[in-house]
Amino acid sequence: SSTSSSVNFFCSFDSMLTLLYQMHSSKILIDESIFLVFLETYVTSHHLHAKINPIFLLMERDFVVKPNTHFNNVALSLLLNANKLRLVKTLYLKMATDVTSLDVSTFNILIRALCKADQLQPAFLCLRKCPTTTGEDTCGNLMLEIWDTRLWRQRSMVVVE
Repeated sequence: SSTSSSVNFFCSFDSMLTLLYQMHSSKILIDESIFLVFLETYVTSHHLHAKINPIFLLMERDFVVKPNTHFNNVALSLLLNANKLRLVKTLYLKMATDVTSLDVSTFNILIRALCKADQLQPAFLCLRKCPTTTGEDTCGNLMLEIWDTRLWRQRSMVVVE
């Protein structure tokens, strides 16, 4: 019974908040890596995708930790994998408002989200803004993603008589 209550304690969102505040009051450094664990553990395993925005607020307001591009990309990717496309858009708009730098990974995630939402024109526009990198054929891979989505859409429109 004590094992089951301790498992339940460590599985709740509120218990994680309690742990964060305890760490903070004990002068343990709370940085982005702690919040990455929080994101990956609680959002993924407990389907708490709607808690992503409160996690950002908590980071910035209570712990004065500003999420960087990598952190944002992890959050975007978690949302995309869960097919939470509206939350992807919300987080992207927050990144743009906060003037967070966008890297190739960010554009990759955004273009995949737009393709999932069957928004090919915005996906092409996003691709045009994508920074180029050396040693990677990222733009080519993203073009293939858009093209595959377009072909799939065309095939699904064909009526067999």
